Amino acid sequence: MKLHYAELTDASSLRHWFDSILPDEVYNLAAQSHVAVSFEIPDYSADVVATGALRLLEAVRSHIATIGRSHIKEAYGLFACNGILFHYESPRRGENFVTRKITRAMGRIKIGLQSKLFFGNLVASRDWGFAGDYVEAMWLMLQQEKPNDYVVATEESLSVEEFLVFILVSLTKLNSKVLQPFC
Repeated sequence: MKLHYAELTDASSLRHWFDSILPDEVYNLAAQSHVAVSFEIPDYSADVVATGALRLLEAVRSHIATIGRSHIKEAYGLFACNGILFHYESPRRGENFVTRKITRAMGRIKIGLQSKLFFGNLVASRDWGFAGDYVEAMWLMLQQEKPNDYVVATEESLSVEEFLVFILVSLTKLNSKVLQPFC
């Protein structure tokens, strides 16, 4: 498997991508992951998330028509599933996300490179799942007999404060000195 990048605001680049790669399955994970940024640039956010998904589906449909796949079914000849994936995390998460901000700061505090960690809203809650589990769920969606809409979540909500406490307790088990700056 190889990860390929395409520009969802450019339909011709998507068609070119399909023609050169000839994929069997396509997963669109494009989204505006920062709520504040989506409010700052709403037209771009809508163009990528909504219209970009339409451009991608049109590129898939064009690709299917070109190669004549017989196993593709449903509306417009596509086997398309919609997945609403609640918040998921992985070690690859960017440092500007709260989970990485916390884990990075805890590591820096532990080795003496930082002494404090500042927060915004500690009561904000998230359904934090593991990205690897969500990738498996996406793959399973496309393995079903019929396309459908799915919601992927852990069904457990934790606040930022609860996540922070979990990290502190975990680190305390590794090294009790890590908790000292917070006492």
